[in-house]
Amino acid sequence: MSTQKYPTKSITIEIPVYSETGGLARPWPADYSLEVSLEHGEVEIYGDSAGLRGLAVQLLALAEANVPHHYHCHLDPITGELDKDSTVLTLTRKT
Repeated sequence: MSTQKYPTKSITIEIPVYSETGGLARPWPADYSLEVSLEHGEVEIYGDSAGLRGLAVQLLALAEANVPHHYHCHLDPITGELDKDSTVLTLTRKT
C-alpha cells in the first residue's frame, strides 16, 4: 500500500444502522439519477452527484461490522431505486 499523501476532504454523513428485525433501511435523496448497465462485459454505473452519494451511503451501511455476512440488497428500476432502463444491481456483504 502506498504511503504517498494526496489531497483529501472530510465529510460527515449519516448511514442506516442494521437491525436484526428490519435489516438495513435504504434511504435515497429526494431527487437523483442512478443507472447501471452492462456494456461489453463491463458494469457501468452512471449517476448524478445525489445518486452517487446515495449509492455511497448504501455501500457504507453494508460495510458496517454488525451487518451479517451475505446480507444483500437488490437495486432495480421496478422499486425506483435505479433509472428505468437500468440493469439490476445486487450489493452483497461478502465477509
